[in-house]
Amino acid sequence: VESFDSTLLCFVGSGLGAPPALRLPLTGSALRPWCQIELPPCDYHQTRRQAEGPLDPKNHVVEIVSLGTHVKNTKRFYVHNPTAEALEFAWRSERNPGLRIDDEDPIRCLVRRGRILPGKKDEMAFEYTPHTPETKESFWSFELLGKGVVEHFL
Repeated sequence: VESFDSTLLCFVGSGLGAPPALRLPLTGSALRPWCQIELPPCDYHQTRRQAEGPLDPKNHVVEIVSLGTHVKNTKRFYVHNPTAEALEFAWRSERNPGLRIDDEDPIRCLVRRGRILPGKKDEMAFEYTPHTPETKESFWSFELLGKGVVEHFL
């Protein structure tokens, strides 16, 4: 959270150099994001989702379309760090904790951990290799380590 103080000046008439008719002190605060996730808009959670329950609108959707089975499909997108400090991140799968990472999951995260330098972007990538023609969903969490920030993805 950043705090700001300023003064709003209102000049009336055409007198250049005349004192302002109104001086109004202003204070405010702004919440700046730790990172900006650059994903194209997607209507999957509203129009094409086939699961039983609704999807939380806060979830980011990374949609990967495949034209066949046993074909590797990769989706890449960027996360931008607008801050003046490096950010460490980690991706975590939110599926059944009893499964190992490679147990028949057709969706894999290719960049599990990393560091985004100040003012820079880092590329994220997911790979989808479908074994059947059905729609598959996989839930992931993107965490900024040490910041208490977690974003959820489908």
